[in-house]
Amino acid sequence: MAERVEYPRMSASPKTAASPIKFGTSGWRGIIADDFTFATVRLAVTAIAEHINAEGAKGAKTKNPTVLVGYDTRFYSEEFSQLAVEILQQHKIHTLLCETFTPTPAIAYEIIRRKLDGAVNFTASHNPAQYHGLKFSSSDAGPALPEITRDIEARVAKIIERDRPQPFAQAAPSHLVKDSQGETVNLRENYLKRIEELVRFDVLRKAKSKFVVDALHSCGAGYLDRALSDHGVQVQALRTNRDCLFDGTGPDVSEENLAPLRKAVTDSGAAAGLATDGDADRFGIIDSDGTWISPNQILALVYDYLVETRNWNMPAARSVATSQMIDAAAKARGQSTFQTPVGFKYIGQLIRADKIALGQRRTESKRRQEGCRGRFDTDRTKSRFHRPHRRRKICLR
Repeated sequence: MAERVEYPRMSASPKTAASPIKFGTSGWRGIIADDFTFATVRLAVTAIAEHINAEGAKGAKTKNPTVLVGYDTRFYSEEFSQLAVEILQQHKIHTLLCETFTPTPAIAYEIIRRKLDGAVNFTASHNPAQYHGLKFSSSDAGPALPEITRDIEARVAKIIERDRPQPFAQAAPSHLVKDSQGETVNLRENYLKRIEELVRFDVLRKAKSKFVVDALHSCGAGYLDRALSDHGVQVQALRTNRDCLFDGTGPDVSEENLAPLRKAVTDSGAAAGLATDGDADRFGIIDSDGTWISPNQILALVYDYLVETRNWNMPAARSVATSQMIDAAAKARGQSTFQTPVGFKYIGQLIRADKIALGQRRTESKRRQEGCRGRFDTDRTKSRFHRPHRRRKICLR
């Protein structure tokens, strides 16, 4: 006879409901159809809208906010984005919806270029295909600070306490209605124009080198490969089509995941292979002989290059959670290194104060490699040329 299963008795809900939305250092992520659903997205975006309006009521940036909504190539990205647009508009927030899959760095740059109040970006970055996520960026184009995400989480809990939404109660088909999509934008041209101002493409063109670019089926397709080809640099592009399963491996720029890129580089005799992750804010590099180059090494080289070629004789910065390789690069140039707590805002404060040439936020495991972003690059590194008013150029060679 089967053993009887005893179920715990149902008790009354606690006085204050817990928030199912928990932000990490780069947004909120969850498994699609489990943690990340239309109901939970509705909760998160509603709380974000309330936060934005509350800041406006305090006399913050504006009382008529405008928010950019973007997304990557993951499953149901367009539908989640449309739902976000509808919710934001219901809260009297003007929206700009990206026409297509858009890299996080392009979204960050557009916030600065248009002086927007922020962005809601649907992406799970480098994580496996079963995940989706939401990044909220504030008006400085960086990830929302902990005090902001805590406020959003608290607002979610209050909404649950007030309205008691069931897990599927508000996942109505309204997200399929296109009439309320509002204004749409394509960020590619403005972003590529900005890249042209920063990168010395003439050096690459004169070198007559070939590069292989691996987009990993993600939203970086049509950005890095086009930036090179538009300036006469020979380029071969891999995995540029949308694949919500990412070949079954995920859009991570880890060494093992870049095996197709390594083969293409060695087979074609290319100078290097360049890869970007799911939302194109992390990089992976393969040398001409097929060697995978650690991001720590690349970032130390970038710092050294900036000091040598741009005369940025300034310190570097890194968080306590990253390697000390950049310390050695700074010491070799007679410079010191600021050590900060983990968090975007600490590096950002040093950049805004013009105290450092480059900052490195953290190091992760091989399968979760860091990238290079500041105001409009990747979310692991910042440098002075990311400041919009500086018309500086850069070329890695």
